[in-house]
Amino acid sequence: MTDQKPETYRLLELFRPVAPVILTAFSGIVVWSFHNFEWPGFLLYLLVGFVAGSVAGGLVGVPLISSWAVMGVTGGLFEGAYQGWQLHGWIGAVLGGLLGVVCGIVAAVLLAMLMSLVLVSCGIDPFVNADTGEGRKTDAA
Repeated sequence: MTDQKPETYRLLELFRPVAPVILTAFSGIVVWSFHNFEWPGFLLYLLVGFVAGSVAGGLVGVPLISSWAVMGVTGGLFEGAYQGWQLHGWIGAVLGGLLGVVCGIVAAVLLAMLMSLVLVSCGIDPFVNADTGEGRKTDAA
């Protein structure tokens, strides 16, 4: 007999495969709002999309930096392809999409670095694995 316990699933874990699609949709809405609204409307969509995407990813267990990376890369892809299409047609859309992906990666990395800087400045080590209990000390005496 094996001594394995049956795995329990949380309801939100069932939505994990859909998380990248939801994050991509938030990115698409933000890019769409940039081209269809004035600055106050775009900034509102950007803030709501950023917070909603971060929360949606966190609810299903996607790490925060990974959520930002998906939103940054897909947002860059959409914006680059849109701008490239407007200027040079299909070739511009492909090249603009590739350039947008690179810019999205850079933006996501810079945002993650800024978050890490803020956390370290507050005395929180973002690189400690909290699940394993690393960094915790217990008094056994």
